[in-house]
Amino acid sequence: MSSIDFQRINTAAIPRLVEVLPHWLPGGHVEGDEYVCGDISGAAGRSLSINMQTGVWRDFAGTDGGSDPVSLFAAIRGLAQGEAARELARDFGIEYDNSSKPAARRSRGQIVASYDYLGADGKLIFQVTRWEPKTFSQRRPDGNGGWINSVKGIELVPYHLPEIIKAKAVFIVEGEKDCDALAALGLTATTSPQGAGKWRTCYNQWFAGKRVCILPDADTPGREHAQKVAGNLCGVAEVVKILELPNLPPKGDVSDWLSAGGTRETLLEMVKAATAWKAESVEAPDAEALIVEDGKLPFIVDAVEKNILTRPDLRPEHQIYQRGPELVRIVHAPETSTSNGVTRHQGAARIVEMDKAGLQDVLGRYGAFKKWDRRSKAYRQIDTPREIAETYLSRQGMWNVPVLRGIVAGPTIMSDGRVITKPGYDPETGFYFSHNLTINVPEKPTLDDAKDVLTALGGLLCGFNFLDSADSAVALAQIVTLMVRPATETAPLIATTAPTRGSGKSELANVAAAIATGRPCTALSATADPIELEKRIGSTMLAGDQVVCIDNLNGTLTVNLLCQAITAPAVSLRVFGALRNIEVPNTATWLANGNNLRIADDLARRAILCRLDPRCERPEERVFDFDPVARALELRAKYVAAVLTIVKAYITAGSPDMGLKPFGSFGTWCSMVRAPLVWAGCADPCASRKEILEDDPDAAQLRALVAAWVERFGRTPRIVKEIVKAGEEDSDVGRALGAALEDIAGDGRGNVNTKRLGWWLRQHVGRIVNGFRIIQAGTSRVAEWKLLPAGE
Repeated sequence: MSSIDFQRINTAAIPRLVEVLPHWLPGGHVEGDEYVCGDISGAAGRSLSINMQTGVWRDFAGTDGGSDPVSLFAAIRGLAQGEAARELARDFGIEYDNSSKPAARRSRGQIVASYDYLGADGKLIFQVTRWEPKTFSQRRPDGNGGWINSVKGIELVPYHLPEIIKAKAVFIVEGEKDCDALAALGLTATTSPQGAGKWRTCYNQWFAGKRVCILPDADTPGREHAQKVAGNLCGVAEVVKILELPNLPPKGDVSDWLSAGGTRETLLEMVKAATAWKAESVEAPDAEALIVEDGKLPFIVDAVEKNILTRPDLRPEHQIYQRGPELVRIVHAPETSTSNGVTRHQGAARIVEMDKAGLQDVLGRYGAFKKWDRRSKAYRQIDTPREIAETYLSRQGMWNVPVLRGIVAGPTIMSDGRVITKPGYDPETGFYFSHNLTINVPEKPTLDDAKDVLTALGGLLCGFNFLDSADSAVALAQIVTLMVRPATETAPLIATTAPTRGSGKSELANVAAAIATGRPCTALSATADPIELEKRIGSTMLAGDQVVCIDNLNGTLTVNLLCQAITAPAVSLRVFGALRNIEVPNTATWLANGNNLRIADDLARRAILCRLDPRCERPEERVFDFDPVARALELRAKYVAAVLTIVKAYITAGSPDMGLKPFGSFGTWCSMVRAPLVWAGCADPCASRKEILEDDPDAAQLRALVAAWVERFGRTPRIVKEIVKAGEEDSDVGRALGAALEDIAGDGRGNVNTKRLGWWLRQHVGRIVNGFRIIQAGTSRVAEWKLLPAGE
């Protein structure tokens, strides 16, 4: 018997964990670098955790665990280690033994779907089967109730042929699954068997006189297939159109578009607006001819920008923007992944820097660069010269390409009541709208309209255990903030706390993100290392993430960079790996959650807090009537329209003054989020700020010191050494003062560091607590300190 190469199998499996764990353990979810669920059967909960970077796993409920994917797979399937290793190897298509013999041919697995191809008479001709792991095969009936695993010698036909014959308009896609997804919407769709590039001229006859729209997959083979099909049907069909769906992830298809919120109505509107395909469009877009001559580099670069980089017909993935001192482009995550403590979900849009090679690629696609060849005495085409890309990249401050402020993954509303629903770049706001939603917001909504939709939003959150109305108001404010963030200069940190894990903190954030972006929010794993946390925060700001949740914090949150990210319109960030800083627009909404979370220092005045308390020992075992994240995704268009209706109704009513206390640094947020919610009948989300400020550890230290100081010294100035000595007195006041000083500047052994105390006092000069403020008195070389009433 051969020896199984467990190390090889585990090494191959670890990079695939992020992909396979949701199938192995369907009740779990990603938290930072870990995948967590209830137990080894995949139930919901948090007792089982798997590190997706190392494969180490622990089942705390079952007191079991292991250090690699093979042992995990064996536990899930109830297999022996060797059997589990061989099955994983077959699934991943790798050799699984150490012997010199060739490994056995990979097992195909099980059929997970089958698609019947019928003839014009409705009878079955052949069938395409999909296997797991993902492969396809064709087979035909043998006439005796069985199958022949071949279609050799039979006439192949398009999928859904009987429906094609009856239809006047037909969609052509790349897979049977996509066809069925469109059929579920009442549309006729077909595909050619055997995949992209396999169109046969014999299929053309079935499309004579019909209106055809081809929906290619978002990759090069898909686009080439679309062109081939269009070339076949041009002159046969009444009209042929190619429609590339907006905002698809790489290799995405119409099923992905529909899953992200696309609708039948939106699709038909886009088809109607699309232009008919023409034979010459195979070479589209036409390349701009540019002559490269020695001594003319600056003028060639001018022509490149004018004739290529500002063209209106650039494909979305080739459009270049300027953001701060950089040229950038927008990309979409091809799959859910975790990197450097940040988890982004499939389809999430982010901003990346355009480098020299990328710029050459774009210029080469849209420009035909030619140079005089003395030998042939004719112009010959050349690759994009490197110096053209280098020179253009160097022109910081002189670019004429669009300025990009950020990415918005859904419709929004501006402060003047203008609702923006059109996907793509909006030159007025500088935002790129990456979505395909169609929504309906009343032109002049009323207060009653706002109250009705507020009730619907509240119903989505009915399964969360809020402590009081202020907490549910914060949850609603979280949803509205994500939707209107482009119209607010700043937005507060929105934090969620609970006494125990499994209370729904992350889920509450994902409900808001599902409505605003169509997917869970970008999650930033908490870390005790403040430098590493600042790196992660900076990376998400550079990437232009719309909403970021600092997930699963323990203890106290205080980060200087986060304070800037919340209140500054632009933030200077260090580009890691490079000795430079760049300033980028600040358009993100920041969320945080944790068990018994405390917010400290300057961050405390920049936050609102939602409190959850399920009041049970194992909240992860609760059963709910519905999944709020799934419902938010399913009815996303409805909830997006509801949010925008509330805000538009408030603006239409003249933005009435609600008599709310000011919230410093967040004036536009109050007018776009807080006031509309209160006007519609919601509690004030800022009522939660009192608890944050009272729970601020820094403020608590100051209150304790001020209380003891007033009783011991009154208004008399004292130097630091005198203050420390008074804290050593054997009296109630002395002990209270000593305890406060030890908390502020103690060394843990009963001693107070006078230098640290002096520094702390300087940090709090002028801050008012309990009606008093600390001031530095006197002009002597040794600083004196005293308290004065706030009004003096």
